[in-house]
Amino acid sequence: MLRFFRLSYLFLILLALSLLLAACGDSTATPMQTTAAATPTLQPVATTAPTLTTAEPFTVALDPGHGGNDWGAGHFDSNDQPDLLEKDLTLQLSMATATLLRQSGFKVVLTRSGDTLANNPPQDLNGDDEINELDDLQARLNLANNSKADLLLSLHINSSTPGDGAGGFETWYCADRSFEDRNKLFAQLIQQESVASMSSLGYEAQDRRVADDLEIDWNGNHLFMFGPPTPTRKIATAMPGALTEALFITNDTEANLLRDNKTIKALAEGYTRAIQQYFARYKV
Repeated sequence: MLRFFRLSYLFLILLALSLLLAACGDSTATPMQTTAAATPTLQPVATTAPTLTTAEPFTVALDPGHGGNDWGAGHFDSNDQPDLLEKDLTLQLSMATATLLRQSGFKVVLTRSGDTLANNPPQDLNGDDEINELDDLQARLNLANNSKADLLLSLHINSSTPGDGAGGFETWYCADRSFEDRNKLFAQLIQQESVASMSSLGYEAQDRRVADDLEIDWNGNHLFMFGPPTPTRKIATAMPGALTEALFITNDTEANLLRDNKTIKALAEGYTRAIQQYFARYKV
């Protein structure tokens, strides 16, 4: 009996194994599925290289008014001693403006870079057999011409009778030149940005005028730096330009503003904006 059961048990095991092998023999392995998203292949994007210009940058001539033994206007203390001079302020303004213009890609030439006159050593440059202020002015415009400047800005500080309250900005241009329209536009831009620069500091300066330089002289003479050729100005400037009078050194409030480097910086930024706007209009 025991042997019968052993044989029967063995038979059942063999039968079960046969059935299992039959069930698995035709099976095919199923690949593992993943839920990870496929990383897209980035295609190179075609780019256009920036167009490089070979044009020379514009050249701006800055003329710091006065210098050396020519103080220009001044502010005087209670002891009637000068405590602020136009010649120093015009140089500070010009140097600050030159820095900003160079950072913007312009070439800059200064008619003086120190406390000297431009006609140094003194020479008779206009051929009138004299050496005086006119020769210094001739030296300045000659330098602007020789540097082939595209634009000229002469920087000055205004003055009046102390205590009369006069203040603000004036800008002058010459209408008696072939580039009158450019002169006028540049003068307007300088005036506009000068007033705006002080407004940004919280000071509302008077916008006095932008005017033809003939209004300055009762005899109808142009400003030497900007007028057409004459017997005493045999060579005139070859480029558009303007002369700006920035605030009044005889006005105590404005004199104190001019002592502040923030004012110098703001005005230099205003001049730079005006010059940039001018060349945006006149590209040649």
